[in-house]
Amino acid sequence: MPVPKRLHTLSLLGLWILGCTSEPGLLDVGLPLEGQGSSEDENCDPETLLGCPGLCGALEDGLYCGHNPLVSGYPGPSEDLLRCETGLLVSVEACPFACTTLGALEASCQASGACGNGDLEPGEECDGGPCCTACQLLPSEYACDPLAEQEYGCPDGAGPGSDVYSRSRKRYCDGRHGGCEGDLGEWELWEKSDSCFTYEGCVLDQPSCECQITAAWDPTLTVEVKENASRYDNQDLYGIAVPLRVEIMILQGEQLTFRVCDAQDPPVPFQEPLYAKVVSVAGDLMLDQAVPANGSLCTEFVELDHDTGFEDGQVLDVRWHIVDSSAFAGQWTDKCLSVGDSAQGTCWWDRYLMPPLRRTCALH
Repeated sequence: MPVPKRLHTLSLLGLWILGCTSEPGLLDVGLPLEGQGSSEDENCDPETLLGCPGLCGALEDGLYCGHNPLVSGYPGPSEDLLRCETGLLVSVEACPFACTTLGALEASCQASGACGNGDLEPGEECDGGPCCTACQLLPSEYACDPLAEQEYGCPDGAGPGSDVYSRSRKRYCDGRHGGCEGDLGEWELWEKSDSCFTYEGCVLDQPSCECQITAAWDPTLTVEVKENASRYDNQDLYGIAVPLRVEIMILQGEQLTFRVCDAQDPPVPFQEPLYAKVVSVAGDLMLDQAVPANGSLCTEFVELDHDTGFEDGQVLDVRWHIVDSSAFAGQWTDKCLSVGDSAQGTCWWDRYLMPPLRRTCALH
């Protein structure tokens, strides 16, 4: 398209319609311009044709902010409100303060220099709010609150291993108020917001994965080997190398069980029941009884009472105390010191477990 070189004007319906043509005397719409004045155009943008008085060029029909030489004395201090209509550029108004683009194909003059002062003044449609720009109302298709409502759900189902999804919907302007008071839009598509482990899952209206196996522990087996034991001889306490292995095994994901095994090389079977005491660091008694051995290298597994204040996310931290045989249990303190002048049998004690036991959902 050749760059327009000459300006012609025609008064039509009280608006100044500005036309550009390469042939003097004719508008591009073919209307004669006899007796009309003209002037050379020196400010034409060949890309968008804004500033080219007359043709809209590549612009679609709509309202724009720009400069018009015939209205404001281009370039001037402020822009004009222009309209593209059937290919011609129409000067609507020389904006006294500023011209504001409101969206695609929408623009408006700012009504006063004090927009937002709390008073609705002449020429203002609104005086502030998310649906008010330059004191002009935004159209009803404008989303004033992109996250007006949000919800979490389980479109793929709930239960262990299910993921959490979220979706939202927008609120739009109503075209009558500056506040965000219009209708809500449709719900957007579900999007995954949290990926869950197999022991977690989605719970309706919850924003993150929730524990699905509240009593489970990990790992399923933890072992500690105590290398030395305590014995008394002639009222003197001394240590001996009698290794002992302590095990805690998890049954069905939640039941804690406890046993003791001989760890000598070569191993020596227990001949008598052993006394075992297990206490949580918080002071909760979990085991306090004789544990059968029956001539084996390990005692039987016995259940620990773990309903003693442990909650999701806690680490199982215990102190344990073993006496061989159980008949001598009353002669030893929890830290393998003699209750009287001398104690019989062999005593072991320690705290902590390696690796530590944790509630399963605490691993996320």
